[in-house]
Amino acid sequence: MSLPLGPWRLTYTPGQWLVLAGPRLVAIMQPAPPKMSVLVNQLWTDMQAAGSLASLLEVLRGYSLDQMPDFAAFVWDGGSLHGLARGRISVVDMATGQTALDGSGALTWHEAPLGTIRGLRVDMGVLEYDALLHLPLVVGAVGASALHLTTDPDQLVRLPDAEHQFPEPVVQQPQPVSEPLQPVSMPETQQMAAAHSEDSQFQRPGAGYADEPQQYGPVGIGVQVNTGEFANVVGGLVVGRAPDAARGPMGSSLMRVPSPGNDISRSHLLIEPAGPSDARVTDLRSTNGTTIQLNGEEPYLLENGESVTVPIGTVLNLGDGVSLRVEQAR
Repeated sequence: MSLPLGPWRLTYTPGQWLVLAGPRLVAIMQPAPPKMSVLVNQLWTDMQAAGSLASLLEVLRGYSLDQMPDFAAFVWDGGSLHGLARGRISVVDMATGQTALDGSGALTWHEAPLGTIRGLRVDMGVLEYDALLHLPLVVGAVGASALHLTTDPDQLVRLPDAEHQFPEPVVQQPQPVSEPLQPVSMPETQQMAAAHSEDSQFQRPGAGYADEPQQYGPVGIGVQVNTGEFANVVGGLVVGRAPDAARGPMGSSLMRVPSPGNDISRSHLLIEPAGPSDARVTDLRSTNGTTIQLNGEEPYLLENGESVTVPIGTVLNLGDGVSLRVEQAR
């Protein structure tokens, strides 16, 4: 009888959120920049020893990740599925369409036993789930925008049983050649055709598709401060008069801005990429909030931990005469 590869089957839609999957656990966290590659690989290795949510949280504390604003994890423990979430992550029961676990408003975590639910969809934002490509995930790390988890026995990935194991490869012994092979000459026209065929292997991949631009500029967003500073936004950017990287996702960058009157909080605002030309702006429970000015629209106040997605050209007024403008990356 074939054995399941694990207690669940995972599929994901590509995106920016970091998903670390093991045989019996999966963690979802905010995007990480490329410079964190070594750390993420080590974190994934250390997570594999965790057999419960409690032990997984101990691993995260060792990396100072237990205070990450947006996070979710699922562990198969004691023959049942357990989950926790915090921040902008919600978990939906695929059978009923009802929310099974919601991280919003949690000061620590929202935790729930999920043993009776066969199919879950984990959303990291608003998207058209059914219109996106769904890819399998067994063990490893991927960038995702949504995750589907099922414990239905009929859908589990299974190892081949003994009767269907792949046969051992047979090594063929070389046969002696009685006479050396002589080169065969080709007519000149055939030689030219062969040369042309070899050259064609080095043509631009995708020949036959529509031509694409060959010059690639910076992709993503940046922030221009009215005092002159500019920073590209990769992963996360914590802005304030004395910003703390722990208030943003793993590997966040810092932008310190002046605030003579202390109107700007120490960690005032978190800015994250939300697409090639959009930024996600989150108030970090600042004292006075941030005024959002979209092109051609009335300004409004972002406060109390609220988040909003804004396009390039948006101006963010922090107070004390300091404003930021969302621009294309440089």
